[in-house]
Amino acid sequence: MKVRKYIVLLLVLAGIAACTKVTGELQSFSALPINWHSKTVAIAPYQDQNSKSLEWRSYAGKLEAKLKVLGFRTVSGKSQRPDYIAFIGWGIDRGSTVTSSYSIPQWGVTGYSGGYTSGVINTFGNTATYTGTTTLTPQYGITGYSTGTTSRRKYTRSLSIDIRDIDSGDNVWEGKVVSAGSCGVIAEVIDEMIEIAFSEFPHSGSGRHRIHFADADC
Repeated sequence: MKVRKYIVLLLVLAGIAACTKVTGELQSFSALPINWHSKTVAIAPYQDQNSKSLEWRSYAGKLEAKLKVLGFRTVSGKSQRPDYIAFIGWGIDRGSTVTSSYSIPQWGVTGYSGGYTSGVINTFGNTATYTGTTTLTPQYGITGYSTGTTSRRKYTRSLSIDIRDIDSGDNVWEGKVVSAGSCGVIAEVIDEMIEIAFSEFPHSGSGRHRIHFADADC
């Protein structure tokens, strides 16, 4: 039974070790009407985006799936004129090296406590000599600290999503996420950033949001 508990504990610890997190700063603004659930939406590229790009199509598909979960009815925009158009934009910098320092404790003898003495008495006639050794018990602890340094690469990632009324041309919802972390491949964190973007939906909101995910490739 104990062996089984240890195995379960090891699996849990392995799962924790294999997971990391995406932390993002969110700002969202909403002017959605009460009846937004009945609206249709199509995904379209921003003016400077290529809708034939496989990357854009991949992220647009993820946005479409999320909008469906939220309650929108998605259409292609070709077969049916939508009420709203949703746009998605993203970016990532080249990264910067972040160096941090930490203290390393040094262990050693901090003092002595107790002890014992042993020896031998030698007699020669009326003369005696004593040879003895005193052994003290050392106490161990932290004697000081040394400084270590570690370096890692940090990337800043951004995501913007706009939902626009097709008749008025005005945005009815805007979400912007800025995230920083060790993953320099935005495709690996785009799902989590989309989740963060809609954390307060359909309301306006801001603040820091954190989502855990299995970090297999970053």
